[in-house]
Amino acid sequence: MHLPLLRLRTLLTATVVTAVALAVAAPLAGAADVAPAATTARAVANGSCLHPTKPEALKPVAYKFATRTNIWRARISFGSVVATTLPGAGRSSGSLSAVTIHTGRAASYLVLDARQVNDQCYLLLRMPAVGTTTNYKVGWVSRDLLVVTRSLWQIEVDRSDFRVRAYKAGRKVLDEPVVIGRPAYPTPLAPATKPFAMYDAVAGKATSFTGTWELATTAHNEIDSTLGRVGIHGRGGESLQDALGTASSHGCVRTDNGTVNRLVKLIGLPNLFGVPVVITQ
Repeated sequence: MHLPLLRLRTLLTATVVTAVALAVAAPLAGAADVAPAATTARAVANGSCLHPTKPEALKPVAYKFATRTNIWRARISFGSVVATTLPGAGRSSGSLSAVTIHTGRAASYLVLDARQVNDQCYLLLRMPAVGTTTNYKVGWVSRDLLVVTRSLWQIEVDRSDFRVRAYKAGRKVLDEPVVIGRPAYPTPLAPATKPFAMYDAVAGKATSFTGTWELATTAHNEIDSTLGRVGIHGRGGESLQDALGTASSHGCVRTDNGTVNRLVKLIGLPNLFGVPVVITQ
Protein backbone atom coordinates (compact mmCIF):
# COMPACT_ATOMS: atom_id res chain seq x y z
CA MET A 1 0.00 0.00 0.00
CA HIS A 2 2.97 2.34 0.46
CA LEU A 3 4.24 1.84 -3.11
CA PRO A 4 1.35 3.63 -4.87
CA LEU A 5 1.69 6.55 -2.44
CA LEU A 6 5.43 6.82 -3.19
CA ARG A 7 4.77 6.82 -6.90
CA LEU A 8 2.18 9.55 -6.42
CA ARG A 9 4.64 11.72 -4.48
CA THR A 10 7.31 11.19 -7.19
CA LEU A 11 4.84 12.14 -9.90
CA LEU A 12 3.78 15.29 -8.07
CA THR A 13 7.39 16.34 -7.51
CA ALA A 14 8.25 15.87 -11.21
CA THR A 15 5.22 17.88 -12.23
CA VAL A 16 6.19 20.81 -9.99
CA VAL A 17 9.81 20.80 -11.26
CA THR A 18 8.65 20.73 -14.86
CA ALA A 19 6.23 23.61 -14.30
CA VAL A 20 8.93 25.73 -12.69
CA ALA A 21 11.34 24.97 -15.53
CA LEU A 22 8.74 25.98 -18.11
CA ALA A 23 7.96 29.20 -16.24
CA VAL A 24 11.63 30.16 -16.18
CA ALA A 25 12.25 29.17 -19.79
CA ALA A 26 9.22 30.95 -21.23
CA PRO A 27 10.52 34.53 -20.83
CA LEU A 28 13.90 33.49 -22.22
CA ALA A 29 12.32 31.98 -25.29
CA GLY A 30 10.21 35.09 -25.81
CA ALA A 31 13.24 37.36 -25.46
CA ALA A 32 15.00 35.52 -28.24
CA ASP A 33 12.15 36.39 -30.60
CA VAL A 34 12.34 40.16 -30.01
CA ALA A 35 14.81 42.28 -32.04
CA PRO A 36 17.33 44.32 -30.01
CA ALA A 37 16.25 47.89 -29.33
CA ALA A 38 19.56 49.29 -30.62
CA THR A 39 21.66 48.11 -33.54
CA THR A 40 25.23 48.93 -34.42
CA ALA A 41 25.91 51.11 -37.48
CA ARG A 42 26.67 49.25 -40.69
CA ALA A 43 30.33 49.42 -41.71
CA VAL A 44 30.94 51.77 -44.64
CA ALA A 45 34.15 51.73 -46.68
CA ASN A 46 36.34 54.83 -46.77
CA GLY A 47 35.42 57.04 -49.68
CA SER A 48 31.70 56.34 -49.31
CA CYS A 49 28.80 57.40 -47.10
CA LEU A 50 25.30 56.18 -46.42
CA HIS A 51 22.60 57.81 -48.51
CA PRO A 52 21.47 61.02 -46.77
CA THR A 53 17.75 60.28 -47.10
CA LYS A 54 17.91 56.49 -47.36
CA PRO A 55 20.40 55.27 -44.72
CA GLU A 56 18.92 51.80 -45.04
CA ALA A 57 20.00 51.61 -48.69
CA LEU A 58 22.11 48.55 -49.40
CA LYS A 59 24.77 50.41 -51.39
CA PRO A 60 26.43 53.52 -49.90
CA VAL A 61 27.18 56.50 -52.14
CA ALA A 62 30.79 56.51 -53.41
CA TYR A 63 32.09 60.10 -53.28
CA LYS A 64 35.85 59.50 -53.60
CA PHE A 65 37.27 61.22 -56.67
CA ALA A 66 38.20 58.91 -59.55
CA THR A 67 39.69 60.62 -62.56
CA ARG A 68 37.17 61.10 -65.40
CA THR A 69 34.71 58.59 -63.89
CA ASN A 70 33.51 59.62 -60.43
CA ILE A 71 33.31 63.37 -59.89
CA TRP A 72 31.24 65.22 -57.30
CA ARG A 73 30.93 68.95 -56.59
CA ALA A 74 29.70 70.49 -53.35
CA ARG A 75 28.36 73.95 -52.63
CA ILE A 76 27.73 75.55 -49.26
CA SER A 77 24.05 75.68 -48.37
CA PHE A 78 24.26 79.18 -46.89
CA GLY A 79 26.89 81.67 -45.70
CA SER A 80 30.19 80.00 -44.87
CA VAL A 81 31.46 76.93 -43.02
CA VAL A 82 34.68 76.02 -41.25
CA ALA A 83 36.57 73.07 -42.70
CA THR A 84 38.73 70.88 -40.45
CA THR A 85 41.87 68.79 -40.81
CA LEU A 86 40.06 65.61 -39.77
CA PRO A 87 36.51 64.40 -40.45
CA GLY A 88 34.47 65.95 -37.65
CA ALA A 89 37.59 66.78 -35.64
CA GLY A 90 41.05 68.30 -35.80
CA ARG A 91 42.12 71.89 -36.37
CA SER A 92 40.52 74.44 -38.65
CA SER A 93 41.63 74.34 -42.28
CA GLY A 94 39.95 77.66 -42.96
CA SER A 95 36.49 78.71 -44.06
CA LEU A 96 34.60 78.01 -47.26
CA SER A 97 32.04 80.45 -48.56
CA ALA A 98 28.89 80.00 -50.60
CA VAL A 99 30.32 82.56 -53.05
CA THR A 100 33.74 82.98 -54.62
CA ILE A 101 36.25 85.33 -53.03
CA HIS A 102 36.89 87.39 -56.16
CA THR A 103 33.64 87.83 -58.09
CA GLY A 104 30.93 86.68 -55.68
CA ARG A 105 29.69 83.97 -58.03
CA ALA A 106 28.07 80.86 -56.53
CA ALA A 107 30.99 78.68 -55.48
CA SER A 108 31.34 74.92 -55.84
CA TYR A 109 34.15 72.76 -54.48
CA LEU A 110 35.58 69.50 -55.79
CA VAL A 111 34.95 66.48 -53.55
CA LEU A 112 38.11 64.39 -53.11
CA ASP A 113 37.13 61.83 -50.47
CA ALA A 114 34.51 60.85 -47.88
CA ARG A 115 34.26 59.32 -44.42
CA GLN A 116 31.28 57.95 -42.51
CA VAL A 117 31.68 58.68 -38.78
CA ASN A 118 28.82 57.04 -36.85
CA ASP A 119 25.71 58.57 -38.41
CA GLN A 120 27.51 61.57 -39.93
CA CYS A 121 29.12 61.88 -43.36
CA TYR A 122 32.11 64.15 -43.97
CA LEU A 123 33.48 65.17 -47.37
CA LEU A 124 37.03 66.23 -48.16
CA LEU A 125 37.01 69.30 -50.40
CA ARG A 126 39.66 71.03 -52.50
CA MET A 127 40.00 74.53 -51.05
CA PRO A 128 41.24 77.67 -52.84
CA ALA A 129 44.89 78.31 -52.07
CA VAL A 130 46.01 81.40 -50.18
CA GLY A 131 49.64 81.07 -51.33
CA THR A 132 51.79 78.82 -53.49
CA THR A 133 52.56 76.61 -50.48
CA THR A 134 48.85 75.85 -50.08
CA ASN A 135 48.04 74.85 -53.67
CA TYR A 136 46.87 71.45 -52.45
CA LYS A 137 44.86 72.74 -49.50
CA VAL A 138 41.96 70.55 -48.37
CA GLY A 139 39.40 70.45 -45.57
CA TRP A 140 36.65 68.19 -44.20
CA VAL A 141 33.06 69.47 -44.07
CA SER A 142 29.88 67.76 -42.88
CA ARG A 143 27.67 66.81 -45.81
CA ASP A 144 24.70 68.15 -43.84
CA LEU A 145 26.05 71.63 -44.63
CA LEU A 146 26.47 70.97 -48.35
CA VAL A 147 24.49 70.47 -51.53
CA VAL A 148 26.28 67.74 -53.46
CA THR A 149 25.86 66.99 -57.17
CA ARG A 150 27.60 64.84 -59.74
CA SER A 151 29.72 66.29 -62.53
CA LEU A 152 30.53 64.67 -65.85
CA TRP A 153 33.44 66.99 -66.64
CA GLN A 154 37.21 66.99 -66.24
CA ILE A 155 39.79 69.38 -67.69
CA GLU A 156 43.35 68.26 -68.31
CA VAL A 157 46.51 70.14 -69.28
CA ASP A 158 49.50 68.16 -70.54
CA ARG A 159 52.70 70.16 -70.21
CA SER A 160 54.64 67.66 -72.34
CA ASP A 161 52.62 68.25 -75.51
CA PHE A 162 51.20 71.74 -74.76
CA ARG A 163 47.56 70.68 -74.99
CA VAL A 164 44.36 71.30 -73.04
CA ARG A 165 41.71 68.62 -73.16
CA ALA A 166 38.19 68.38 -71.81
CA TYR A 167 36.42 65.11 -71.04
CA LYS A 168 32.71 64.54 -70.59
CA ALA A 169 31.78 61.22 -68.95
CA GLY A 170 35.25 59.97 -69.84
CA ARG A 171 34.98 60.91 -73.52
CA LYS A 172 37.31 63.54 -74.98
CA VAL A 173 35.34 66.44 -76.44
CA LEU A 174 38.03 69.14 -76.71
CA ASP A 175 41.75 68.98 -77.58
CA GLU A 176 43.55 72.24 -78.36
CA PRO A 177 47.08 73.74 -78.16
CA VAL A 178 48.14 76.03 -75.31
CA VAL A 179 50.96 78.13 -73.92
CA ILE A 180 52.26 76.93 -70.53
CA GLY A 181 54.53 78.49 -67.90
CA ARG A 182 58.12 79.29 -68.73
CA PRO A 183 60.89 77.55 -66.70
CA ALA A 184 61.09 80.43 -64.20
CA TYR A 185 57.29 80.37 -63.68
CA PRO A 186 56.21 76.79 -64.38
CA THR A 187 52.57 75.83 -64.52
CA PRO A 188 52.17 73.79 -61.30
CA LEU A 189 51.51 70.10 -61.55
CA ALA A 190 48.21 68.64 -60.35
CA PRO A 191 48.20 64.87 -60.88
CA ALA A 192 45.01 62.84 -60.80
CA THR A 193 45.81 61.90 -57.19
CA LYS A 194 45.56 65.57 -56.09
CA PRO A 195 43.87 67.65 -58.79
CA PHE A 196 43.15 71.34 -58.69
CA ALA A 197 39.61 72.53 -59.41
CA MET A 198 37.97 75.38 -61.25
CA TYR A 199 37.08 78.11 -58.81
CA ASP A 200 36.09 81.42 -60.47
CA ALA A 201 35.76 83.18 -63.82
CA VAL A 202 35.97 86.68 -65.25
CA ALA A 203 34.83 87.66 -68.75
CA GLY A 204 37.07 90.00 -70.71
CA LYS A 205 37.62 91.63 -74.07
CA ALA A 206 39.06 89.73 -77.00
CA THR A 207 41.83 92.34 -77.29
CA SER A 208 42.88 92.17 -73.62
CA PHE A 209 45.94 90.22 -72.46
CA THR A 210 43.83 87.38 -71.02
CA GLY A 211 41.28 87.43 -73.83
CA THR A 212 37.58 86.71 -73.56
CA TRP A 213 37.68 84.57 -70.40
CA GLU A 214 39.97 84.06 -67.45
CA LEU A 215 39.04 80.78 -65.77
CA ALA A 216 40.70 80.60 -62.36
CA THR A 217 41.71 77.36 -60.67
CA THR A 218 42.18 76.83 -56.94
CA ALA A 219 45.98 77.14 -57.38
CA HIS A 220 47.72 80.40 -56.41
CA ASN A 221 49.62 82.64 -58.82
CA GLU A 222 51.26 85.79 -57.48
CA ILE A 223 51.87 87.16 -60.99
CA ASP A 224 48.22 87.17 -62.03
CA SER A 225 46.82 90.64 -61.37
CA THR A 226 43.13 89.83 -61.85
CA LEU A 227 42.33 86.81 -59.69
CA GLY A 228 45.75 85.88 -58.31
CA ARG A 229 45.29 82.30 -59.47
CA VAL A 230 46.66 79.90 -62.04
CA GLY A 231 44.10 80.14 -64.79
CA ILE A 232 43.14 78.95 -68.23
CA HIS A 233 42.53 82.06 -70.28
CA GLY A 234 42.34 83.44 -73.77
CA ARG A 235 44.88 85.57 -75.63
CA GLY A 236 44.89 89.10 -76.93
CA GLY A 237 47.20 92.08 -77.27
CA GLU A 238 50.77 91.35 -76.13
CA SER A 239 50.01 87.74 -75.21
CA LEU A 240 49.62 86.95 -78.92
CA GLN A 241 53.39 87.39 -79.28
CA ASP A 242 53.92 84.02 -77.58
CA ALA A 243 53.07 81.19 -79.95
CA LEU A 244 50.82 78.33 -78.97
CA GLY A 245 52.81 75.22 -78.14
CA THR A 246 55.50 77.09 -76.19
CA ALA A 247 56.47 77.56 -72.54
CA SER A 248 56.19 81.35 -72.34
CA SER A 249 53.61 82.33 -69.70
CA HIS A 250 53.97 83.25 -66.03
CA GLY A 251 52.28 80.03 -64.94
CA CYS A 252 48.83 80.35 -66.48
CA VAL A 253 47.59 78.28 -69.41
CA ARG A 254 46.86 80.43 -72.44
CA THR A 255 44.77 79.31 -75.37
CA ASP A 256 42.88 80.87 -78.24
CA ASN A 257 39.77 82.86 -77.39
CA GLY A 258 37.74 80.43 -79.46
CA THR A 259 38.97 77.52 -77.32
CA VAL A 260 38.24 79.13 -73.95
CA ASN A 261 34.86 80.31 -75.26
CA ARG A 262 34.06 76.76 -76.32
CA LEU A 263 35.15 75.40 -72.93
CA VAL A 264 32.73 77.74 -71.14
CA LYS A 265 29.94 76.91 -73.58
CA LEU A 266 30.43 73.15 -73.36
CA ILE A 267 30.41 72.94 -69.57
CA GLY A 268 28.28 75.98 -68.82
CA LEU A 269 29.45 78.69 -66.44
CA PRO A 270 27.33 77.59 -63.42
CA ASN A 271 28.62 74.03 -63.81
CA LEU A 272 32.28 74.99 -64.32
CA PHE A 273 33.23 75.65 -60.70
CA GLY A 274 34.38 72.56 -58.86
CA VAL A 275 35.34 70.75 -62.07
CA PRO A 276 38.67 68.92 -61.57
CA VAL A 277 41.76 70.25 -63.33
CA VAL A 278 44.53 67.71 -63.83
CA ILE A 279 47.94 69.06 -64.94
CA THR A 280 50.54 66.49 -65.92
CA GLN A 281 54.15 66.61 -67.09
